[in-house]
Amino acid sequence: MQIHFILNGNQEDPLGNPIPYVRSTRDALWRAEGKRYAAWKHYVRAAYLAAAASKGFLSAQEIMHLNVAGVKPITLERGQRARMDLTIYWKNGAHGDPDNIWKGIADALFKNDRNVDGSFESYVKTGGQGTVHVKLQTL
Repeated sequence: MQIHFILNGNQEDPLGNPIPYVRSTRDALWRAEGKRYAAWKHYVRAAYLAAAASKGFLSAQEIMHLNVAGVKPITLERGQRARMDLTIYWKNGAHGDPDNIWKGIADALFKNDRNVDGSFESYVKTGGQGTVHVKLQTL
């Protein structure tokens, strides 16, 4: 499978920067930053599912199940690997670390991201919109 999709802004601001990874400790999801990060992961999954549906990779029934269950949509089989490459365009200079954006997107999409390799590059767009171009490939 090979798929490309774009994350425009974030769940709070369609022009905003992507939300960086937040380490999930025991009570992280009860804090404001944990709730914000959980909403970001849902936003990422929704963008992936829309792209997968448009490419015919998932049926409407599978998408509905994944949305209702709130589970991570990509499961790698034993020994299977994947690659995820990001191009991040920051809205402005006030942004997270690009490696934490990569980790957060992998965390949102993969049930087990241990066998996911990839890369990221980032650029500040003066007066622009925050976007992330995501290229995924299962190997």
